[in-house]
Parts: sequence; structure tokens; C-alpha cells
Amino acid sequence: MSGANVRRYRILVLNTEPDARRVFGAALDAVPADYTFLAHHLMDPGQYLESLAPDLVLVSLEWIPQWRILVAAARRLQIPSVYVVDGVLDWSYVWENEAYILEQGTCLQPLMSNVLCVVSQHQARLAAHMGLGEAVRVVGLPRLDAAARCIPEAGARSGRILVTTANTWSLNDAHAESVRAAIADLVEYFSRPGSPPVAWRIAPELAQEHGLELDSASSIELAM
Repeated sequence: MSGANVRRYRILVLNTEPDARRVFGAALDAVPADYTFLAHHLMDPGQYLESLAPDLVLVSLEWIPQWRILVAAARRLQIPSVYVVDGVLDWSYVWENEAYILEQGTCLQPLMSNVLCVVSQHQARLAAHMGLGEAVRVVGLPRLDAAARCIPEAGARSGRILVTTANTWSLNDAHAESVRAAIADLVEYFSRPGSPPVAWRIAPELAQEHGLELDSASSIELAM
């Protein structure tokens, strides 16, 4: 098929372009498309959507009020929307996330997008328990698609242990206390003679608190 005959889609992404490329990675280049990146509040999202006429809306933080309103407007106009969760879902994220979600609204209650993309089957089961099973698709983490990977030969593993946290490693004071205690326990355990080598990919402030040297995520292959 010649390039002239390939349809180019119009995709509206509710994010800045740099952060959208962090979240969606190479997936943004999976189909021929013209992207519009929207990162500011709209007074009339319905009118904006009618004017832009996108084929698809992509969102990674649907719980933000302005994006929920826009996605709801897209549904009314029968414009499909896809919510790719930026991170993972758990009870704390959905129900106890006072630092982010609860100040602004709710997460997935209800789901506004047509499709909910999650990291794993475990995440899909959590969403299914909330009655969202038909909308769920497991896509992994698109941001990691371009990361260096290898398939180690049998018996060739080094035995190195990866210890990692999310960038947002706690949601409230109680969570922070638990994470700090867990890191302290791991530091004490892996300091014992004969312990395997450790690659630390934790939040910089946690590493500083415990005197740890961080390993660059870009310098270590995903297959440890």
C-alpha cells in the first residue's frame, strides 16, 4: 500500500507532549497519526472536540476533573477514548490517595473512557472486581518498550537483586513510614556477609537517607 493511501488518524492526547511521550513511549508511533497535545483547561470541551474532530482521545490521568469532563464530552459525541493508567492500581491508589486523587475527585468511579489499559493481569483483575472487566486491556508499560533487554543463557544469571520504588513512593505519612522501614530492613539484610549484590533504583531522597548509591535505570538491562 502506498503512503498516499494510508489513512492518518487525528489523535487528541490530554497531556503535554514530553510527558505523553514518557507515558505512551513508542506506542505514539504505532499508527500514522497527527497528534494534538492539550495540557490546559477548556471552558467548552464539547465545542473544542467538535472543532478538532479527533478519531481518538488518549488520557493517562482520567481522575483530573478537567480531563474527566472532556472525556465525558467525547463520549457524548461518540468519540472513543482510551485511558492508559500512568502507573499501577491498588487499594491505596484508588481509595486512599489523599495527595492526588481525593482532593480532585475519584478514580474509575465511574470509568469515563471506553477502554482502560493496565500493566498486568493482576491489575486487570483488580479493575474487574470494580465492574470494569469488559473495558480492560492489558498493555504492559509502553514506556519500557524501547528499553534494553536480553535473554540470559541458562545458568548465566548473576544473582543480583533489584530493589526499586515508584517515583511517587508514598501517598501519606503512614505509607512513608512503612516504606522507610522496609528500605532500612533491606539495607540491613543485604549488608550481611554473603548477601547477593543489589541494584538500588529507589527514590533519590530515600537513597540519601540511607547512604545508598543509585544505579542508573538506563545502564542496567531489564534482564538482571
